[in-house]
Amino acid sequence: MKSFTVLLSIILISSAAVAQEELTKLNFKNNGVDAARKLVIQHEQAYRDAIKGGMMVPEDISIAERDISGDEAMEIFAYIPTNSLYCGSSGCSLTVYDRTGNSLNKVMDVVTYDDVSTSSIPTMGHRDIVLRDGKGKPLRWKFNGKEYYRK
Repeated sequence: MKSFTVLLSIILISSAAVAQEELTKLNFKNNGVDAARKLVIQHEQAYRDAIKGGMMVPEDISIAERDISGDEAMEIFAYIPTNSLYCGSSGCSLTVYDRTGNSLNKVMDVVTYDDVSTSSIPTMGHRDIVLRDGKGKPLRWKFNGKEYYRK
């Protein structure tokens, strides 16, 4: 009976921890994000080449900003929902950059839909990122100290 009580307590504690997670959906914007978009374009040669070649315009890059590392600097989420170079049947290109001043470090690069949320639960100092697949199933990404990986 004692083992059952301990096991039940562990299950209840685990359930309570999961229930406390909060997901905050990102809102991607095209207006008022010129500085962040400029940083992304400076960081990505492929975007500069596509813009120079007339295959995309800077406004194709939608931006969301959120501090996911707890350092009070806003990380940049760059999503390209309108350009066939960066979209396919599995969604469109999403790249996440860790920001330090005017320097960017790519920590996630994936094809997904625009349903992107950040979790209140951190892994190695960065909030988890939750994407949804084409059927609405949540896909959790965790930080390993260098980049995000799908759990």
